[in-house]
Amino acid sequence: MRPEYHDFELDIGIGHGREYPVAVRRSPAGEVRAKMHFPFDEQQLAGRLKDLQIALLRSGGRRRRALTPEQEDVRNFGASLFDALMAGDVRSLYDISQERTIGAGNGLRLKLRFASPDLAALPWEFLYDTRRGQFVSLSRHTPLVRYIDLPHPPRALEVAPPLRVLGMVAGPNNLPELDIAAEKERVERALAGLMEAGMAELVWMAGATWRDLQRAMRRGPWHIFHFVGHGAFDRTAGEGLVMFCDEHGNARPLRATELGRLLADHWTLRLAVLNACEGARGSDHDLFSSTASILVQRGLPAVLAMQYEITDRAAVELSRAFYESLADGLPVDAAVAEARKAVSLAISNTVEWGTPVLTMRAPDGVLFRLEAVAESARPRQTATLELASEPELTLRLEATPNPAPAGAEVTWTVTVTNDGGQDLMYVSVFRERTLLEDPFKLAIGEQRTLVFKTRNEEPCAVTERVNATGFTANGRFALDEACTTVLVEVEVEAGTAPAAPPRVAGKAAGLTIIDPLAMEFVMIPAGKFLMGSDPAVDRDAAELEQPLHRLHLDDYYIARTPVTNAHYARFVAALGHTAPGHWKEGKPPRGREDHPVVMVSWEDALRFCRWLRKSTGRQFFLPTEAHWEKAACWDSNAGERRLYPFGNLFDPGKCNSYESGIGATTPVGAYSPGGDSRYGVADMAGNVYEWTSTSLRAYPYNPYDGREVLASGGKRVLRGGSFYDVGWVARCASRFHSNYDNRFPYFGFRVVLYL
Repeated sequence: MRPEYHDFELDIGIGHGREYPVAVRRSPAGEVRAKMHFPFDEQQLAGRLKDLQIALLRSGGRRRRALTPEQEDVRNFGASLFDALMAGDVRSLYDISQERTIGAGNGLRLKLRFASPDLAALPWEFLYDTRRGQFVSLSRHTPLVRYIDLPHPPRALEVAPPLRVLGMVAGPNNLPELDIAAEKERVERALAGLMEAGMAELVWMAGATWRDLQRAMRRGPWHIFHFVGHGAFDRTAGEGLVMFCDEHGNARPLRATELGRLLADHWTLRLAVLNACEGARGSDHDLFSSTASILVQRGLPAVLAMQYEITDRAAVELSRAFYESLADGLPVDAAVAEARKAVSLAISNTVEWGTPVLTMRAPDGVLFRLEAVAESARPRQTATLELASEPELTLRLEATPNPAPAGAEVTWTVTVTNDGGQDLMYVSVFRERTLLEDPFKLAIGEQRTLVFKTRNEEPCAVTERVNATGFTANGRFALDEACTTVLVEVEVEAGTAPAAPPRVAGKAAGLTIIDPLAMEFVMIPAGKFLMGSDPAVDRDAAELEQPLHRLHLDDYYIARTPVTNAHYARFVAALGHTAPGHWKEGKPPRGREDHPVVMVSWEDALRFCRWLRKSTGRQFFLPTEAHWEKAACWDSNAGERRLYPFGNLFDPGKCNSYESGIGATTPVGAYSPGGDSRYGVADMAGNVYEWTSTSLRAYPYNPYDGREVLASGGKRVLRGGSFYDVGWVARCASRFHSNYDNRFPYFGFRVVLYL
């Protein structure tokens, strides 16, 4: 007998500080209003969310009796959220409601409605009830749902089996590769029992463009849309994205509103399942910004999406139990609870069951009413999908001596290690494009060392980069890259007075600062330029970037690249300044010395500039928004602006954005010269967001209206996009902003010099 579900509806309003109004709008025990005191400040919350992501990354290890430290962190986080939400009279109503429903064999549906976007963005799926010793959403008796209350709630669709599922796998050529055959097989495994019993029909689309989807929707009816692929969130537009393909097989980001336009007109479609990372992620400024919430707002009764990446095995278990429960006639929220339970039982030491997020507007969660099914037609269980051991290469590059006197020989040592679960053949190590020695075999755990030497006569910073590739017997592929920078300095002869090296050396239209750092600067000549966006020219122009206006700047010098880990390490050592949190023992990650420094706040960047000024006697500062944008967009010769530093069309081969598939920083200048601005400034699109001195204010830009006052506080503007963002965020005019004290793994900076 299936349980009857009663609602426990909670509205969480707009807060002041850490106090939020809470109202129980409906419950078996009545209604009440109360206050919730949010248990974490901003820094504590960032730490808890980081711990949660670590727990997700480490999910699925060996079975143990006790909780892992990561699981305990998740439980404690969920308990803090639960105790804050279910405090005082709210807790009393919740306890009484449970007694009246669960005690009678029924269920209590926990409906969460948020008026505050910053709270809606949190993973409430991990709520933990310490009194009962359980995660709320892991029980079919207490399913949890993000509920959107909209006019004209949908009615259950009468369906004669089979449920018709339209499947789509999108694997753009210029994004991390998907094994399309394997992805399809996983969904087919999950639905195999239902298909054999005649309860479900799965039809795969032949293509992956929006036109293919539009054509397929016309050939329905369909009841469920199941998408496998890449997702993202555009922080500038404040909207979720799903990565379809264009006609050439490359990524074509489809905004959630566009996807909703394709799906919402299909009246039999009751559910979308998005197996794509960040499908449930939304902005902390807009309630209806995630792909899931926008699709529901556009008319879909329910969307199941992922708020974090999910492993293949967890995705199979989730889909299998979810679809079986739907076919058994359970409401969609109860089916999700059953699926969570299946993931938690099938995979030991996992917290991935909290990754799916259900957003719905169906009041009772009933999407379909299926005709009666004979007992013999019940879906059968299928085998668990096991993952093969992954091949993995680790590369390390070291240089001796470092720093090195000008003219001295530097020995570079490359260490290659097979850290994966399969032997590797044809392992090849390249310096730039030159093979260091003939390809070789590398057994599991085996290590090999290669050496090459260089000599530089002039003081400068020398960066060497090596990469390695290898293949397994069954053709699987592994690769890694490493780089190191050596500072070549002027040698002082013993017994003589130390001759001060030149602090500044001329270089074309720029300067190279040699002491205390080797930093190259590019001169931006005085003159007017156009700042902002023109929506008639740029279809991605945001309101915050308008109007387009003309501005005059005197000449200045801007660093050719962002500040690197090596640069920042000198600053940390000189002042004893706190190193970025991910550094170990105050040192940057090995092999990433020439990557841009990250996890630095606006204040950290100011202190770095202050140290440079004191060390050199020269005027180093963070660039203003105007100085940054002119260096990125302006073409003095043509007297016109570019949409991107490298031109007016986005080219994923010229910057490190989401489309690169790298998912991390790259060495500064790695995309030079093709990705440089007209002035020859590198990395102004992608890689890392760069702090500017400017506080967030509307255009037109006016340096005298208080936006350039350097007192701490408020939101400061960052420019350039990052490896985490899709291409159009890397436009020269794109403006992002964050609190001055925030530190994120995609926040960096560069400096300017005024003579």
